[in-house]
Amino acid sequence: MQETSDNPMAHISKRWESIYDVLCRGDSIFDQMTNLFTLCAAIGHLNGEEKQPENKKGIFRWTNLNSEIGVSILTAIAWDARDRELAILTDKRRIMDIACDFAEGGMQYLYDNFFEDHMQDGQLLRPEKLDVEFNLAQIVEGLRQKQSMF
Repeated sequence: MQETSDNPMAHISKRWESIYDVLCRGDSIFDQMTNLFTLCAAIGHLNGEEKQPENKKGIFRWTNLNSEIGVSILTAIAWDARDRELAILTDKRRIMDIACDFAEGGMQYLYDNFFEDHMQDGQLLRPEKLDVEFNLAQIVEGLRQKQSMF
């Protein structure tokens, strides 16, 4: 299926593929890759960390995003990141490109601050023993407090 501007592909670096697979399978913390991707994009945006995915792999298309949550969050991130330019609100390709860069930065942050200590040969070790949900919540709360003016 060819990528179109109306249904762009989300890309991540292949180095994150195993983390996405583990955290988004079956009964794991995320029921879809779109949710982890959106979290990573939000974290990357909070930190101002945009990085282009290297050795990229497509993981889902725009139409896979939840229109009430995923689309809204990624659109808001792109809008804010590009000086609140109104034209971006309808440009799915630009929104996805910006989201991919922030998701890359966000996953790098999560890797550096949590996942790296639990990886071996590119694989997450014993993910069932990690309290991923708690640790991710702690990381997000720390970022929120760091960004808060109060």
